[in-house]
Amino acid sequence: MRILLTNHFPLSSSPSGVLVESLGRWLVKAGHQVRMLVLRSRDDPPEPEVRSVICDPADAHAALPMPLPTFDGSISGMRFRDLTDEQLLTYRDVLREAIDREIDAFDPHILHAQHVWIQGHLALEAGVPYVLTAWGEEFETMAADDRWDRYARQAAENAGRIFVPNERLQSTVQAAFGDLEERVQVCDCTVPVSSACGEQLVTAYRAVVVERFGSEPE
Repeated sequence: MRILLTNHFPLSSSPSGVLVESLGRWLVKAGHQVRMLVLRSRDDPPEPEVRSVICDPADAHAALPMPLPTFDGSISGMRFRDLTDEQLLTYRDVLREAIDREIDAFDPHILHAQHVWIQGHLALEAGVPYVLTAWGEEFETMAADDRWDRYARQAAENAGRIFVPNERLQSTVQAAFGDLEERVQVCDCTVPVSSACGEQLVTAYRAVVVERFGSEPE
């Protein structure tokens, strides 16, 4: 399969990034084609074979001339809820172009985005099958800033699967977005990603593609 993995943060600066990197390595070893798309600041070292959207408030020519936003402000001091309306639109537009470029160049069978957030919503707009991993941080920001609710809700409602690490977060997802039937699945992946976790994800990827197109990916 061709799998596009995306994350809102550098691979080395967040638990979700570390998991994405480990999952990508496992998928490649298992014979799949993988691309990764992340956001990072200018100071973060580039990662081989990873496409990056650069955030740099000191560089007007950076893709995103702003500090790298996170849920808690731990990387740059900028939280998602601190973005102005203009910055939010810019963030979304730049990510949309980056994801569209990757889809056009790579033609992924599926996109796997971390957090029930903007990247899932952009995958929905692009028309590519996608799955999400919920981490929990996104729900705190949604509760504090209702600008994000529409994006997260539409991303969740149209996701092929939403993976969660435990039943508690499974209940949180269901409470936030309503009955998503069997699409919210517990998948407690550790680092390094185990064969059991990787195979569970790949089985779900294939099922989502079959549900969408009626046949297995070639």
